[in-house]
Amino acid sequence: MKIKITEGKESVIETKVTSLNIYEDGCVEFQVPNNSYYVTTQGIDPENGEAALWFEKFKNPDDLEDPMEIKELSLVNVKIYLMLNDKWEEIPLRGSI
Repeated sequence: MKIKITEGKESVIETKVTSLNIYEDGCVEFQVPNNSYYVTTQGIDPENGEAALWFEKFKNPDDLEDPMEIKELSLVNVKIYLMLNDKWEEIPLRGSI
C-alpha cells in the first residue's frame, strides 16, 4: 500500500507503508519500510489562529517523544491519499476544527 500527502500542488511525502492507522479525529499514523514512523495531528496554530496539520517523523514507533522532523502544513491545502486498486483515493480529513 502507498500513501501520499500533499499541500496544494506540492507533495509532502509519497511512500510505501507497512502499517497504517486512520482515526476519526483526522490523525493518520503510518510506518514505512525503513521503520520510520509518521504521525499527523490537526489543530489550531496558536500564532495565527488558522487550522493546521502537523506532520511529524519519528525514528521508530517505539520512540514517539522526540520527533526527527516536524512540518506544519495549512489544513485547508492538505490532502491525504491512499493507493487503492492502482488508483489514488483521497482520505477525507474529519477533524473537529
